[in-house]
Amino acid sequence: MLHVGRTFALPLAEDTVKHPAFASVVWALEPHRAGKLEAAKGRGGPIKIAWEIHGDGPTKVVLIMGLAGVKTSWQRQTKYFGHDRADAYSVLILDNRGIGESDKPLARYTTSAMAADTVDVLDHVGWTAEREVHVVGISMGGMIAQEIACAVPTRLRSLTLIGTTARFESGPARSWSDAIWQRVGFVVPKSEDQGIVDTSRQLFSDEWLAAPDDAAALPSPRTTPRCCSAPGTPDGEYIPFDTNFQRFQAQELFKKRQPGWFTTQGFLCQLIAAGWHSKSPEQLRQMADRVGRERILIMHGTADNMITVPNGEKLIKHVEPGAGLIVEGMGHAPGADRADWFNSLYGIRPVVEEVIVQLAIARAELLLLQEKPVVHEGQGVEDVKLGELGEDEGVVHEVVEAGSQGGLVKGLFQGRVGGVVEEVGDADNVVFGVVDGRRLDAVEGEEVGDGFLIILGKG
Repeated sequence: MLHVGRTFALPLAEDTVKHPAFASVVWALEPHRAGKLEAAKGRGGPIKIAWEIHGDGPTKVVLIMGLAGVKTSWQRQTKYFGHDRADAYSVLILDNRGIGESDKPLARYTTSAMAADTVDVLDHVGWTAEREVHVVGISMGGMIAQEIACAVPTRLRSLTLIGTTARFESGPARSWSDAIWQRVGFVVPKSEDQGIVDTSRQLFSDEWLAAPDDAAALPSPRTTPRCCSAPGTPDGEYIPFDTNFQRFQAQELFKKRQPGWFTTQGFLCQLIAAGWHSKSPEQLRQMADRVGRERILIMHGTADNMITVPNGEKLIKHVEPGAGLIVEGMGHAPGADRADWFNSLYGIRPVVEEVIVQLAIARAELLLLQEKPVVHEGQGVEDVKLGELGEDEGVVHEVVEAGSQGGLVKGLFQGRVGGVVEEVGDADNVVFGVVDGRRLDAVEGEEVGDGFLIILGKG
């Protein structure tokens, strides 16, 4: 066992490899389409880019992973959107150049070149219409997503940037050079076990790492569409690891032990691309103008140890997105350690991105955006206008307003067409009311709870 701090002990790599869940750490989710595209022709290529599409629904989403991340790192989102909701979503995942099943040429990588690789894949699969694709990028993937938004802004239905930066900014305790050297440290010779521990603690909290693996999130060949049986288990069912750390450890071990998936050369080439990514305030403003600020969500956690929160605050300041969230206690990988929250938050955006509800749920608490694009958890709210639905695509015009009487607002409001408003309330009184955005179960002008008013337009 490997001891970390004074709180918990972690399994060694040799023990995790022997765990019965190791063989199925990458879920066997069968894509609806897949291939390898010879991208970058005329741009130093061809470079083969491995891609998969999960789901065959009308809402098209591309998920772009960060530094040294493989496409299967999105498997919680792939299952949620591309399999459990395959009739509504089509989810494109890919291995960036330098990692996984894609080529790893020795060259000067840039985030703009990697963005062009992604656009090549979008062209190849036929996702070329105006305002068709929802682009989601995390960390270095968020830098790539910025470049996509600059290159083909009118093709984006929405843009979501998570834990990323326009260029590395100095934080309270770490400079840009410190951040780069930290990442170089991931490939400096050290024990396999220690390297994975170091990475895990940059991504996640010790509390989450020590918690039991979430068995409820696992797929099942009996209930998950297009899910193959788990190798190595007697009944084909997927089984949990002992802790969240062990699942992360197993994913890293699997990636590094698959022939050719992870190389020092590919990692360093990606690192150079991320380290030299730079977008000026003017470039960010032009990007936002052309994409449409109401289509942009930027999200950053206060506990992000990879790319510190000043980077996200600066990005929000210059982009002025429709929704800019600084989430208290969130780390660098909410798609993993807050998967249910992350999926439900993002899940409302592809349905009607004209809903500028501007919120997030962190520990069941509401974050509201007022006139300024950045708020923090627990902020007082006074007669805050939450959002407005446009008339695009036959959506009725609705204005939703809420006001508290000097208190803090908690609860959940989801303004989803065809969905529900689940909870609206203040710090002392939560009202459980269901309001359907299309059927208008609430009466126009109805008072709800203590000091709250919901106004629904007629339609």
